[in-house]
Amino acid sequence: MIRKKCIAELKTARSPQEQVVARAVTTFRGIEAELASLKAGVSLGAKLDSLPRTDAMLNVLRSTGRTLTPMEIVSLLHAAGRDDERGSSPPPLGTW
Repeated sequence: MIRKKCIAELKTARSPQEQVVARAVTTFRGIEAELASLKAGVSLGAKLDSLPRTDAMLNVLRSTGRTLTPMEIVSLLHAAGRDDERGSSPPPLGTW
């Protein structure tokens, strides 16, 4: 019985720590993704400066080889030296 009680106490103590670890891992992954995005954006800088915004966005998407959120795209554009408005997006297709 003492062993079962100790196991139960340890599981109870472990639960909040699992949440702390999960938050830390999530934060770490977010930082890693942002760092990778910024590095990629800096390496694209020379290519993106002179392009129209839509073409710059397409180059960012093609260069990363993964799905990006709109904010990640804008962050990469900013990292590459563009001053596009954060959160803005081009008009929907067919309205040009």
